[in-house]
Amino acid sequence: MRNHRASSIIWLVLLACAVSPPGGGALAQEATFEPLLAAREVTALLELDGQVLAGLDGGGMLAWPVSDPAAAERWYAGDGLSGNTVADLVWSGRHVWVATRGGGLTRIADPGTAPQFRQYTSNLGGMDLTAVAGALVGGSERVYYAMAGAGLGQIIDGLSGNIYTAEQDGLIDNDINAMAMYGDELFIATPSGVSRFRSNVFTDQNEGLPLDFDGFTVNDLAVGPEGDLWAACAGGIFSWDPVAESWTEIQAAGFWIGLAGGESGLYALRQLNSTTNAVFRWNGTSFGALTLPRPRCAAVASGEDLWIGGRSTLEGMNGGAGIAYYGRRDTGGDFTVWEIESSLVQNAEGVAFAPDGSAWIGSHVADAVSGYDGSGWSHIYRLTQESPDGSGLFNYGSNILAMAADNDGMVWVSQYTTGLIRHDPATGLDDHVTPANSGLSGAYVLEMVTHPEGPLVILHDIAWGEGDEYPQKVDVLLDPAGWDDPGNWVALPVDEGGLTSNNRIWAAVVERPDVIWFAAEDYGLVRWDVNGGLQGPEDPLTWDDFGDDRWDGPLASFTTTNNDPRKARGLALAPDGTIWCGGNGLIRFSYDELNRRGVAVEYYSEKTGPSITGLVSASVSDVAVDANGHLWAATSAGLNRVRRAGGAPVIDAWIDLGNYFANPSYPLVYSANVISPLPGGTYRDLALSPDGKRLLLSSDGGACLVSGGTVGGAVSGDLAGVFCYPNPWTPGAGEGLLKLGGLPADETGAATAAVDVFNLEGQLVHRNAVVEPDEEFWDGKNRVGENASSGMYVVKVTWAGRTTVIPVAVVR
Repeated sequence: MRNHRASSIIWLVLLACAVSPPGGGALAQEATFEPLLAAREVTALLELDGQVLAGLDGGGMLAWPVSDPAAAERWYAGDGLSGNTVADLVWSGRHVWVATRGGGLTRIADPGTAPQFRQYTSNLGGMDLTAVAGALVGGSERVYYAMAGAGLGQIIDGLSGNIYTAEQDGLIDNDINAMAMYGDELFIATPSGVSRFRSNVFTDQNEGLPLDFDGFTVNDLAVGPEGDLWAACAGGIFSWDPVAESWTEIQAAGFWIGLAGGESGLYALRQLNSTTNAVFRWNGTSFGALTLPRPRCAAVASGEDLWIGGRSTLEGMNGGAGIAYYGRRDTGGDFTVWEIESSLVQNAEGVAFAPDGSAWIGSHVADAVSGYDGSGWSHIYRLTQESPDGSGLFNYGSNILAMAADNDGMVWVSQYTTGLIRHDPATGLDDHVTPANSGLSGAYVLEMVTHPEGPLVILHDIAWGEGDEYPQKVDVLLDPAGWDDPGNWVALPVDEGGLTSNNRIWAAVVERPDVIWFAAEDYGLVRWDVNGGLQGPEDPLTWDDFGDDRWDGPLASFTTTNNDPRKARGLALAPDGTIWCGGNGLIRFSYDELNRRGVAVEYYSEKTGPSITGLVSASVSDVAVDANGHLWAATSAGLNRVRRAGGAPVIDAWIDLGNYFANPSYPLVYSANVISPLPGGTYRDLALSPDGKRLLLSSDGGACLVSGGTVGGAVSGDLAGVFCYPNPWTPGAGEGLLKLGGLPADETGAATAAVDVFNLEGQLVHRNAVVEPDEEFWDGKNRVGENASSGMYVVKVTWAGRTTVIPVAVVR
């Protein structure tokens, strides 16, 4: 028999250790996350009990009250949702269900008052979902979800059930576009027609459909206000006759992509061309077109009002970018429209902080550059040849691989193979820097680093084609404001004892004013002393006098680790003057300048077991050191922080939900508590804010602002006095809800805390992001609305960047 008492104590000790700061105690510096995701397009809409929910293409979800559509709240993956790309929404009669592409399924209870989220991920047959349907049948909640190319799955009363496919069960097609519950029957729309699932049997229901229509597919199904079933097809709109078990053509021809039935009527969405859709309303005999406020409508909801959503495209904007909008039709037939202010960058790579602390994000596919100052957004999205003042992007094809900000507040953007853009955030004007109009050696720029004294250090790639020559490796722009003066540019020599002409330079870090390290792929770490051994960092820097330079390296290996410095992608300076190197793992090394020898001080690879100190992934794409002296590492699958507690290294980990469940090793190595609202996909670049308190992380899912916790000193107030009461607690016995006491006020007088309740298996039971002193915050129910069982629970309280844990006994 398992000793529950012993396991409880061990788990509490482990949790307390996990949140302990250097020096011990029960406090820690918590990381907080602010997703900066594009809200490119509304993909799904649902009106329910005075609230409207909207799914976004890569941007999570929106929720707003019908009474105030401008007051939209946004939900993200890892902080409620299972994924950020929403494919479909449905109300089952008991819960809202959200199907996401690549992120699985989310169930939401009480979405309009106190939303409770439950994610369905590893317990599904697949996580790339295209549609969801559900209803209450005989008092039982039945939900069906469609997996891209893999059939459909079933959930009954919250429990995952069977998986159905064409090969095994007679489903007409494994590619499913939409589903609808018609009474207790499930109808399934596919490119091959319609399947009906009744009494656990699939049958084809294509009688009356134009299967021979060129490009035929059934795109959507919906139940109308009168309870009848409709199908939107490539080739027309059809109504289901349940007696004859056949379809009747109602609207001939056209490419119909959506349907919505509800209190305000039946509506159909028709695609006219690649950028324009139209909405039609059924009047009982025919469909009549409505006048829309935007040409691109992608979603329709019929509730008490008609709601539409889609994508706005600004003049001069690339077709891949957009701004999500939603609108409501009034009784006069006019629409009021709201647009979502957000980043324009979905697939992010280059990132930078300007000196004023604003965050800048560049699109890997060069759709746009977006800047965020904490309260609003600014963008670069036009092409320079289409802009009245000549500002904008070179083109939409040259990847934005690198960004930097100079000491004058200008933001520099590299468009790979084309040139550099010098953007003035104050005026919105741009200078375009190319090898033709400046001293820039070449346009294959991989990274840019700002020297503390002002120069911009520019790192180059290698030649692509066989026989091509691209020997340039590092440029130094001495005065960025004078970029058009060739005398302000210095190209470092190659093949002369330092850099070589056939290795790409991925990263650079300034060790001291006169010393810069470079990471050369397949070569090693190279150290450049600008002034040479006869002068020091206090002397004037002789940038353009190569005669006194000293080159050390390459450091191609270390004797104590197999981590390879020749694979370095990021470099960062530690507070003690040692260098962090990230590539196929992490290395922190010291350098003996006299003997020209590097020594690995510490090094880490991928975490392979719960007790192993390691990284989310051994593939490290970038590194940065914050104002606390902690090292942050962006790995391909997540984020790590290396800090010390009681003299021992501690590596914190954060992984987005998609990556967590995509790797079967992660649930064995990490608890689900590492799941966080990171943007997902493959992580690329890190930027550090001027004050060292925030980081900006990019990935092909977007970007995220990360705050690393309190910097220096103690926070006023002490969490040692925080407690929960009553404790022990008997829910429903007249003692009220669980409350939080002893919470201090900070300098601003604010005293709210974030509270997470975990069971002894480390599973999140309840979350409340804003708890006031002595406020009731937990009713004793878990995230699915069921009574939490008797036993020990851990309440994690986060306040002002600090954390404490409180054991609570629940007695029923």
